[in-house]
Amino acid sequence: MPALRRPPQAERSARALWRVHQAVLVTLLSVLAIGSWWLAAWVGQPVRYTLFAAVLALAVADGTMRVHLLFVESQTPAAIVRQLARTACGSRGSTWSSRSS
Repeated sequence: MPALRRPPQAERSARALWRVHQAVLVTLLSVLAIGSWWLAAWVGQPVRYTLFAAVLALAVADGTMRVHLLFVESQTPAAIVRQLARTACGSRGSTWSSRSS
């Protein structure tokens, strides 16, 4: 079995920062979903449930994509660039998507 090549220090640092960035955003999306329920209660009818459902759906979709990317990066690091290219429209602000294009 050939020895695995360790990435350069700069790449390891960038990947660590990217992981932290994704985890922080998933946490913020959770807070946003909870906050949208309180905001929807304050707004009242008739847009209450529509507003909450829209924010919740977007937060779940974005959070799922980010957690998937974290999983792919941890399990198959070589595939992360390809995965980021596939999800580029959903993650425009992420660090790696802007570098890979």
